[in-house]
Amino acid sequence: MLEPRDPATLIDPNTGLSSLLLKCQSPQVESDDRYNGEALHEIGCSLPGKAVAAVLTSADPSKSVAATFGIDTSTNQLRRVVLTGPFVSASNSDTSYTLVLTNYGENVTVTPPASG
Repeated sequence: MLEPRDPATLIDPNTGLSSLLLKCQSPQVESDDRYNGEALHEIGCSLPGKAVAAVLTSADPSKSVAATFGIDTSTNQLRRVVLTGPFVSASNSDTSYTLVLTNYGENVTVTPPASG
């Protein structure tokens, strides 16, 4: 299961999803896209597994992850992250996850899951 160490880490500017942009290897501009009426510039790259595992517990730190970042063209805010890599099983099959970031500027409460 794709699960952050603490849900708040996903949006932390220093250690969350946006911090992965700084870890991009061989970044390339991909075609622009639209999501919910917003124009997005898309940047594709490869991420070190260790960097992804620091944010998502199900990432294999020894294997790289393909990433596409969708950045709003008018605000430069990160809106969508697509990660493809060996998340679910130890086999070589890859799984893709799409994480969408919305409601920038709204006050929200993020609570870590109960320990069990």
